Amino acid sequence: MVSQFSRDMISVNRGRVTKSSKEKAIERFRGYFDAVEFIKWDDVKPPVIRFSKDRSIGYVIVDKIVVLETTDSLGKRIEESTHFAWVSIFRKDADGNYQLECVASTNEPEQIKAVE
Repeated sequence: MVSQFSRDMISVNRGRVTKSSKEKAIERFRGYFDAVEFIKWDDVKPPVIRFSKDRSIGYVIVDKIVVLETTDSLGKRIEESTHFAWVSIFRKDADGNYQLECVASTNEPEQIKAVE
C-alpha cells in the first residue's frame, strides 16, 4: 500500500494536514494493523473512479463500513463500527505509474461495544 505513495504524499484527516515519510507511514500502519482484528470491511457503495481527460490525474472515492475488534486501555476487548469515506488522488509519474498524492478522509463512529 505504501509503495504507491508519492514522495510528497499529503494526508487530510481529523482536522489536520500532514506529510510523512514512507517509513513513518509503514510504522503507523503496522501499529494499527497489529492492534486490530477486522470483522467487516465492506463498501457501502461501489468506489467511484475518475480520471482527468489527459489521464495524468485520477481519483477514487470510497464509502465503507469497518467493524473491528481491539483492546481498550483497561485490556478489555471491544468492537468498533465506523463509517469511513475518503478520496485518494493519484498522479501519473514519468514512468506511467500512478502515485498516491493525497488522501482526504472522514469518519463517523457508529458503535463501540464490549466483546463478551
